[in-house]
Amino acid sequence: MEDRPMRITLIILGIFAVLLIALRIYLPFFIENQINKNINEMEGFSGKVENVSLRLLGGNIRISDITIYDEEYPDPSIPFLSISRTGISVDWGPLFSREFVATIDIDSLVVNYVIYEEVEPEEIDLVAELQELMDFQIHINITNSTINFVDLTADPNIDISFTDFFLDARYIANEVLVNDTLPASINIAAKAMGTGSVETSIRINYMKEIPDFDFELEIEGVDITDFNDFLEAYGGFEAHQGLLYVYTEAAANDGEIIGYVKPVLDEIEITPTDDDEGLFQQFYESVLDIVASVLESPDEEEHISTRVEFEGRIDDPEVGVLQAIWNLLRNAFVEGFSKGLEGVIDFEDLVE
Repeated sequence: MEDRPMRITLIILGIFAVLLIALRIYLPFFIENQINKNINEMEGFSGKVENVSLRLLGGNIRISDITIYDEEYPDPSIPFLSISRTGISVDWGPLFSREFVATIDIDSLVVNYVIYEEVEPEEIDLVAELQELMDFQIHINITNSTINFVDLTADPNIDISFTDFFLDARYIANEVLVNDTLPASINIAAKAMGTGSVETSIRINYMKEIPDFDFELEIEGVDITDFNDFLEAYGGFEAHQGLLYVYTEAAANDGEIIGYVKPVLDEIEITPTDDDEGLFQQFYESVLDIVASVLESPDEEEHISTRVEFEGRIDDPEVGVLQAIWNLLRNAFVEGFSKGLEGVIDFEDLVE
């Protein structure tokens, strides 16, 4: 009689083990089918996930070979988005209180953002959309990736790529920490068209109608000739040589913004792309020559072209045009500004 409770316990444990194994085998297929269903229910998009693996105890989900296509894109062979590997580490505990807490690691992401027709951008209430979701808190890490931007509506077409793309985004959530005015942080690094470097960091509170943020951007040693399609389409000129450097800091609080931009072009040579030899074209060429000579940094490597400040409302900032012109002239004939971020813009300066 004493063995009967033991046998019942073993049977229950055996049944539980079988159910756990069955769940372990079935759940990856269920997740894969749900992901594929959601992808193909997105209006204007289609795609597929090739494989999903799961470790229940560790809360780890591995998703391989994600591909999503824009069904309206003229070339159906080019995906809108593809990801080689994605790892999701879920914290099971918060799920019981209806909060999704996870770390997402994405490797070899490729985004092909293509503008193939002129459309009016839709206004989206981001805060309202996020608040409708289950509470979430996500850390996103992206490595070894590429972002391509193509504008087929421009003449000539614009094709810009950012390679070796890295992103680290922390505390991406739909609730704001009470004691942290800028809870989310995003750091990005990449190469522009395979040359130079682009680095940016931002602390932000996007759970406001007009987000608060503290922002820094550094662009260094980018070959400007790689952007000739962009320059011709929007500026009417092309570069034959030159390196681009840009340094920017900005901060915004309750819609008030302050900041500056420092650009420089080293060893720049530019010409108009219009062959018209009329009076206006001759004037335009003269202006380009002046701008090129002024924007080019002096012999001292530490100097830079100009510094443009802006401040005011974020939806209508005031740019110091006269100050910018004076800075250009001072750089050309007197002295320049040092390359690099100055560290003079601080979000706390805007907080009363």
